[in-house]
Amino acid sequence: DCLDRGRPVPRRAVLITFDDGYDDNYRIAWPILREAGLSSMFFVSTGHIDSGRPYAYDWLVHMLCTTRADRLLAPELEIDWPIPEALGACRDLAARLLDRIKTLDAQAQQSLIDRLQVEWSMPAAAGHPDCRPMSWAQLREMHAGGMEIGSHGVGHRMLAKLDDAELTAEIVGSRDAIGRALGTPARVISYPVGGSDAWDERVVAAARAAGYVAGCSYLAGSNDPRRLDRFGLRRLPVERTTRLDVLSAMAAVPEW
Repeated sequence: DCLDRGRPVPRRAVLITFDDGYDDNYRIAWPILREAGLSSMFFVSTGHIDSGRPYAYDWLVHMLCTTRADRLLAPELEIDWPIPEALGACRDLAARLLDRIKTLDAQAQQSLIDRLQVEWSMPAAAGHPDCRPMSWAQLREMHAGGMEIGSHGVGHRMLAKLDDAELTAEIVGSRDAIGRALGTPARVISYPVGGSDAWDERVVAAARAAGYVAGCSYLAGSNDPRRLDRFGLRRLPVERTTRLDVLSAMAAVPEW
């Protein structure tokens, strides 16, 4: 808004964003933001809001951490790994698997995950109470309360790995779904996964053509308003393991 109106951005301004759209955003984050008088941006994948199903990557991690299988077989990635019993070790294994699976194209990624669902009898349709997307009713309440709802695609697919038709469907479809549900189309997009291999100039061009005014990556860093790349916005990642002192340091010295 400051940039559009030609106003200076306040010194040390911070923009709070949330990706994915799980219902802990509504249950936990939204009441805290409302009490503090803060606004925020919530990027949601509209297909998962419609279906109530968890994201494919998250379900893959859930399966790997809870399966009774003793080995992970993924010939697409030349993987034949023993599955450890300890939860921490399973999470480490899942992180390695996610890094590897994201090298595949979008269809191959989904095919691998679908195959494991069948082999391990763990369909994503069953869902999980700790892995449930928000509903449109919840998003409408948050939007009416001053939160901005942005696009995270339709199916949380890596946009740079899609063909032109699939890319347009993800970008335009999510924009229109948010517009129908909230009365205001999404103006900002957060590229799913968000790394350097998840978006490129073709994705940016498609987002511009669809009417978006900005795009958020998941590349770590701060943004200088004087030299701003509106479709390559960097963010400071706050994850499950981020300690409060580290968060405080990032906010105080974002260039770090």
